[in-house]
Amino acid sequence: MERFLVIVVSAIIGTVFFLWFSQAVKKQSMQDYIMSHQWLLHPNSICYWRTILSAGGFVLYFFTPYQSIAIFIFTFAAILDGADGVVARGCNLGSRWGEWLDPMCDKLTYLPVLIGFAYAGIISIKLVWILVVIEFVGQFFARQVLAWIKISGAANNFGKIKAIICFGLVILCALMDKNPGFINMTDQILMACIILSSASVVFKFIPNRLYADILSALNFCCGVTSLILTHHHFFARAICIIIIGQLFDLFDGRMALKHGGTK
Repeated sequence: MERFLVIVVSAIIGTVFFLWFSQAVKKQSMQDYIMSHQWLLHPNSICYWRTILSAGGFVLYFFTPYQSIAIFIFTFAAILDGADGVVARGCNLGSRWGEWLDPMCDKLTYLPVLIGFAYAGIISIKLVWILVVIEFVGQFFARQVLAWIKISGAANNFGKIKAIICFGLVILCALMDKNPGFINMTDQILMACIILSSASVVFKFIPNRLYADILSALNFCCGVTSLILTHHHFFARAICIIIIGQLFDLFDGRMALKHGGTK
């Protein structure tokens, strides 16, 4: 119960800070302050600070008894993931380096903690390392190819949603660490992160107008596959496939509205 309260209080404080900061950035006085203190509040600086905060939270959680403080620090670091974008848009401080740095700092924020929880026995070690490999292939190999062909390597919707789910998974793992009797769905959520991470890499190379059609087709394939698995009494696998299909369904309408589709 104590761990749950720590998580809730941390989330409330972090959310209130983010809402306040989002409104404050719209004011000229705050924009002037940001421009004069870019070492602290430039979007790239915020990325560095949240990575440092996450590293501190990692050490406190896994190597000291101050786990509640670590949870608060990590929650604040996760909230800062949105703050850098708010500053970049509000003060026109976006950059090519920032497009690469932001998703990189996301990975450095949640991946070490997930690895720590894996070796603590909370989530699958194998699945975590699969996620790590996919993440860094996308970060270094895919983005380098995109740079060669002069296409933006900024995070797409799959990457953004995946990052949010990964941050949430870290909090869930912290809760499971003190309450092992809870229903453990961490590996299923981790699998969803792997799927979204893979989709984030693949869809960087696909024309935007094809996004919606491909996602709709994948959703249909998942539906057919789940029916076949159910017919053969593989109910657990069928449920997993249905969940994957719903992830695709979550995005196809948004992609059609944002990028259009084919006739």
